[in-house]
Amino acid sequence: MARTDSTRAAVVLLVPDAEDYLGPEAQARVDIDRQLTACGWTVQRHKQMNLGAGPGVAVREFPMLEGHGDADYLLFVDR
Repeated sequence: MARTDSTRAAVVLLVPDAEDYLGPEAQARVDIDRQLTACGWTVQRHKQMNLGAGPGVAVREFPMLEGHGDADYLLFVDR
């Protein structure tokens, strides 16, 4: 028997976002990046750092002096 429009079943595919596979720290960084961007900050990686990109630049995972690890974020204003 052929199906008519009234008997068609709806199929919904749930496709997970790539973020669903991130660990808690990586997910937190995604959330922080979104919040900073929503507040007008330009978020960048330290290797692509351009302090003139905007009035507020947030640089992710900035390497500190040897033995001091990385800063999660360095915030630069009016540089």
